[in-house]
Amino acid sequence: MWKPYNSLKHKEKYLFKFLSKKHLVDFIGNNDIWFSRADQFGDKMECVHISDLLLDKPNYSEIEKRKRKYLISCWHHADRETLAFWDTHSKNSEERRIVALRFKKDILIQLFRDWFYMNNSFYIKSEFIHGRVRYGDLINPHKDVLINYRIKHPAFRKEGAFGYESEYRFVIKLVMEHSDLGYKYNLRHLSIKDFDILINPLLSKIEYLNIKQELIDLGVEESIKPSALFKWLNPEEW
Repeated sequence: MWKPYNSLKHKEKYLFKFLSKKHLVDFIGNNDIWFSRADQFGDKMECVHISDLLLDKPNYSEIEKRKRKYLISCWHHADRETLAFWDTHSKNSEERRIVALRFKKDILIQLFRDWFYMNNSFYIKSEFIHGRVRYGDLINPHKDVLINYRIKHPAFRKEGAFGYESEYRFVIKLVMEHSDLGYKYNLRHLSIKDFDILINPLLSKIEYLNIKQELIDLGVEESIKPSALFKWLNPEEW
């Protein structure tokens, strides 16, 4: 079932998920957590093996094929939210992160475990793994340095420049390539008491109030909590 990896020594209490409006509606309306296929991420070094990086010319087609076997849900592992994760320059308004979900880590992990059998429509040999991402300088280091970055699950390794993300992942490793761009993992009996919702403190006052009202209309007013950053980013609202 869901197996932990690289998670025991990290003591941060919360997992944050920063969402656009589309994924927020899927979450509230259907209790769905979106898993993206690894080739849909902007980081081209997703799921790259150290053996790939040791080659003069990596086999890019093989790497892309491998990525299509990984489904990943990314979370920020921390005790409080961070300014770095609130989008200010999205490609379009639909992609802008307007809210953050905040779960206690232990509660979220248990929710994934509780509904494992309902969501396991994949091949029997698929692996379900959760844990903290490891970061290292993977671009053009000496060969001996690269070898030290070998880990059991490449989906949990990223270039050191992304270390500020402090990422925690839920990963489904498939035997076959996944034909869709992602997968909706359903947490059927999710309760509004299981999570908090923080509204993007970088939104204008009108945008902020509109999103808050939409959340109230969706029936999750109880989950709305103030952002710790709001008073510092919006002094005119003090």
